[in-house]
Amino acid sequence: PELAENNPKCRKPNTGMAEMAQKEFPEINFSQSIMIGDSDTDMEFGSRLGMKCIRISSHESKSENAKFKNLLEATQMLKAFVDFE
Repeated sequence: PELAENNPKCRKPNTGMAEMAQKEFPEINFSQSIMIGDSDTDMEFGSRLGMKCIRISSHESKSENAKFKNLLEATQMLKAFVDFE
């Protein structure tokens, strides 16, 4: 809930909230995780943690590994590569 200009540890693109989650769930492996987001801060957050990044947006950007117009499009691609069972 802190303002961006205060640069809080738990506000994206800083990685504090991911680090807190990993303390609670140590099995989280960021290098095997995917960040799906719609902003530059989402993409930077994922990149800082070594995640693959997928942007949901109609705008051009060079920071993500893949870009889709909506979440359905992204999940259809992921379903082809990941066993969700």
